[in-house]
Amino acid sequence: MTPNKKVLIAVSSFVLAMVVIACSCGTLIPTPTVTPPMSGLAGTWNSPDTGDVYEIASQGGQYVVVSCTWEGTSYSIISQSWSGSSLTWSYYDSDLSLTITLTTASLSGDSLNVNYSLSDGSSGSTTLQRGGVSVTPFLDVTVTPQGNILTNPDSLTVTSAEAGIVTNDTGVTLTIPAGAVPANDDGSIGSMIFSITQDSTTVPSLPGGYVPVGPVVNLGPEGFVFEQPVTISIPISASIDPAKVMGASYYDTGQSVWVLVPGSVDATKRTVEVSTTHLSIWTAWGLSPEMPVDNVNYGSLRIARPGKNIGYGGPDARYTDADTSHGICIRAATFTDPDEGDWWARAENLEYSVDNYWGAPYPDDRAPYGLYRVPTGSYQITEYVSQSEINPGDPMYIPHFYQMWRDYGTVTVAGGQTVDIPFVLPGYGDPAWTVGRPPCWGTMTTSVGVGKVQVTLNWNSNADLDLHVVEPGGFEIYFDDPLSATGGGLDRDNQCSDFVLGRPENIFWTTPPTGTYQVNVIYYEDCGGAGPVNFTVRICISGNCGNPIGGIVNAEDPGVSVPVTSFTFP
Repeated sequence: MTPNKKVLIAVSSFVLAMVVIACSCGTLIPTPTVTPPMSGLAGTWNSPDTGDVYEIASQGGQYVVVSCTWEGTSYSIISQSWSGSSLTWSYYDSDLSLTITLTTASLSGDSLNVNYSLSDGSSGSTTLQRGGVSVTPFLDVTVTPQGNILTNPDSLTVTSAEAGIVTNDTGVTLTIPAGAVPANDDGSIGSMIFSITQDSTTVPSLPGGYVPVGPVVNLGPEGFVFEQPVTISIPISASIDPAKVMGASYYDTGQSVWVLVPGSVDATKRTVEVSTTHLSIWTAWGLSPEMPVDNVNYGSLRIARPGKNIGYGGPDARYTDADTSHGICIRAATFTDPDEGDWWARAENLEYSVDNYWGAPYPDDRAPYGLYRVPTGSYQITEYVSQSEINPGDPMYIPHFYQMWRDYGTVTVAGGQTVDIPFVLPGYGDPAWTVGRPPCWGTMTTSVGVGKVQVTLNWNSNADLDLHVVEPGGFEIYFDDPLSATGGGLDRDNQCSDFVLGRPENIFWTTPPTGTYQVNVIYYEDCGGAGPVNFTVRICISGNCGNPIGGIVNAEDPGVSVPVTSFTFP
């Protein structure tokens, strides 16, 4: 282990550790009460060379690494084992693009000698010292994570090789299936920071007299279309009758409107769940207090959830365990009451998806279907299924996955009626299905750089905006000077010549210089009658993201630099 080279696993004090592995019958492996040898290994250890901090615990007659952190950056342990006399663990360092394995060698008082090896072939030994920032996990950890599923509150970096769950104290949960994070432009493993931040200033003005019935949250990353849908679960406010909850709503920044999305309501858990291939500002929505629960003008679509432990059925499988999803897109709708179209028509081509994510920490008590309330009328439906291998922990392996879709036809929903969409997994290549992404998912957006500092500009108007960031040393990174001597760089520039609506611009640093950064936005060119353009800037520091910062630039002021904000690192 060389000085100043970060090689230890990190997890912040808020990391939710994996629950104990579930066996095929769904029961938990019992944990015996045994005192392991090598007494004194449990505790907090830090590396004087790198600043890495580990939390090691005694559990079930063995020692386990509960968590590790480096300057607030979190990493997932992909494997670990206790031999009876030494502890070995491995993890993937996304900043160094290395798999790192460490083994305890000897313990003397407050000094712990460890041997390490890196996937680039280098190896050595170092000494850790007792002490550091202690980490208390929310749950007991499993010795061997199942499916390489990451969990974290508020924000979490997820790669193309992983699945993840993000939560925060609002009760909102964001579930990212394996394979949802797109690869980079060159086909290599991509990374995205998923985040949940409460928006206490936005008051949704919903159409049709409907009202928000849950917290308003900014979900990130905005401006990207994922490879597969992610699932949002929003808690229902305590004062709201779940029977009056209809779904979730997101804010369309391009059209400056709130879009109503039917959701699956769980009255017992008091949550509403939706699936989507993009993120922005979301909230739950339902009937106002004056509006009665209406079973005359509304019915339901009931989408069957795949059964448990369905093996991967795609080509070139390396692993047999799989995440399986089943859902529909509504391509078009004809409502019995034409007035419903004023606020529901924009919900066309949205995903209504249920899943069977396999393994801890996904719950086993979910309903066998998703139930979505919709206005009476007829709906043209596309049905889809998707599967992704569950990667047991190889950080360099992108799980194989596939999607298939078909025209399900038109279904008619009458008042109070429930229409079932059953699930039958088709064989891969079934001629009645089309292999590939359903058209309703939109065009996937490849990943961008993340690093220790990431600044991303989002807008949804037909104009060329430019992101500028001035480093602490005074160097300004932008489209005409995209690379800094510090390693910072602009890796996504959305120009009128090859413009993609909603495609963000991004600047990031893997090893950012310390000091103050200034963020500016410039209206460079109108690509076609855009007029004034609303934008947001999202800043993530060491994997933690704040609320997006909004602003507006005008076509009348091309080339004028608009200051957005400044921030410091670390």
